[in-house]
Formats: sequence, C-alpha cells, structure tokens
Amino acid sequence: MAPMTISLRWILMAVAIGLLLYFGLVARPTDSAVPDGQTLEISEPPARLPPESRALTRNESDTTSVLAKTADSTEASDALLDAEQLRAVSLDNLLARPTNAEAAWMRRHGYPTYDEWMHRNEIPLAELEHRAARGDVAAQIMLADRLGQTHPNRAERLLERALSSGSAFAASVLADQLSARAQSDKDPRLASVYRNNIYRLGQIASVLGDWRASEQITLRSGVAVTNAFNTSVAIRSAFQFLEETIAQRRQAGLPPLQPSIRPGFLEWQQLTRGSSTPPAETVVIDCGARPDLCVPTSRRH
Repeated sequence: MAPMTISLRWILMAVAIGLLLYFGLVARPTDSAVPDGQTLEISEPPARLPPESRALTRNESDTTSVLAKTADSTEASDALLDAEQLRAVSLDNLLARPTNAEAAWMRRHGYPTYDEWMHRNEIPLAELEHRAARGDVAAQIMLADRLGQTHPNRAERLLERALSSGSAFAASVLADQLSARAQSDKDPRLASVYRNNIYRLGQIASVLGDWRASEQITLRSGVAVTNAFNTSVAIRSAFQFLEETIAQRRQAGLPPLQPSIRPGFLEWQQLTRGSSTPPAETVVIDCGARPDLCVPTSRRH
C-alpha cells in the first residue's frame, strides 16, 4: 500500500500544480481588461483602415507628419482654387483684393467698392437714380447694370457717360452686356460687330490705365489678337475716344481727363500667378579695374 499511496500523492500534487499554472499564467486577466461598469468598444483592426489612418496609429511623430501634410495640401488647394477664381473673367474680380493704393485709385476713377458691387441689387433704384443724376459715377455704373436687360439703350448711355469720366470699370460692364447680346444674337455678322466693339473697349480700358480690366475685356471679346488689322483699328479707336473725350470735357468746362496706371500690378501677379517677375539682376563692378564706371558716394575729409 505504501508505494501506491506515494505514487497517488505525487500524481495529485502534479495535477494541483498544473491547475495553478493554468489559472495563474494562461487564464489570468490581461492589463487591458475592462473595469466593472464600463463597456468594451471594439475598434476596427488597423489593417482595414486607409493608409492615412493606419499611419495615425503608429506613434506621435507619424500623427504629426500626416496632419501637417493634410493641412498643407488643403491650404495649397484653397490657394489654387482662389487663384483660379480670381483669374476668371468676372466683373467681381476687377474689384476684389485691391491694395490700399489701388483702392484709392479705383475710388478716384469712379469704381464702386467690392461690397457696394456685391450688394448693388439691394440699393433702391430711386437712390441710384438720385446719385447718378448728381454725377456719382459708381452709381451710374450700378444703375446701368440694373437696367441692362430691361432698358439696354439707357444702360449703354449711362455707361458711356461713366466711361467719359475716366472709369474703365464702365468699359468692363458695357463689354459684359455686349457679350450677352453677342451670345444671344443669331446673326453672325452682328455677333462679330459686338465682339469687335468689346475688343475696342479693352483697348480703351488700357489707355485709361486699368490693366486688369483691359486683360479681362480682351479675353471676353474672343477676338484673335493675332489679327494685326483688328488690333490696330481697336488701338486707334481707343485713342480717338480719349482725344474726343478730352475735347468734350474741355468744352463743357470740366477738368481734363488724366489717365493714370492702376497700382498693384506686381501684387496681383503674385496673387494670381505666383512670383512671375524675375529678381532684379545685381551687377558687381570692380572699381579698381574700371574706375570710370564707379561714382563715389561719399568723400572723407
């Protein structure tokens, strides 16, 4: 009996040790066990997430880099979209994003502000009529825009009056209205006349100094600029308009029309096309070898 008792004792001890090892090592709770009173949320395995989301699960540096790339790409897209919109042929763009000097120039030459133009339909017609009659060029242009479809002839007269005051924006609004007529007119000859008149208005805007309006009107005209004859006729017509306007103002006792260049060209280029202007070239002169090319800036006594 003794040998059997000893063997049974060792067998029971082995079983007990095995159970302790199982419950103590294999079946024990893990560190991520859910405490009482909380629910377990099962997240989707990272392998099924898109690459950007998988990168966010790696470490903090990966998270920072992915978010930075996303922000950079968003800003780049917004900037590109904004530039594309600003380059579009739109009357609104001619008033958008002016520099301080540009805004002052626009006000002196009878341009409405961007806010005025965007809310022009909210201004009572009676108010626009009153302001236009008093010689408010911006009001004349906004009134003409309101009357363009219902009273096109009167709208054209208002715009010609504003144009004679030196407002190239009036040329842009008139070009916009003529463009609508050219698209709706079924007679190809009349449509061609409209386009040539639009191109002429682009040249008038140029001699009045508004390079933004001139570019936009020229693009709107659809006239091939490679046609040297059309170009020469339009340029000659623009200078004829300028000369006749100056003479009419002189006879009416009005101050002479003094065209000036719209400021902000470099800023506009930077905004819509990026830095397209090459940096100024620096020339270094060896004054020892070429003293004739050097001018002294100061003299010590």
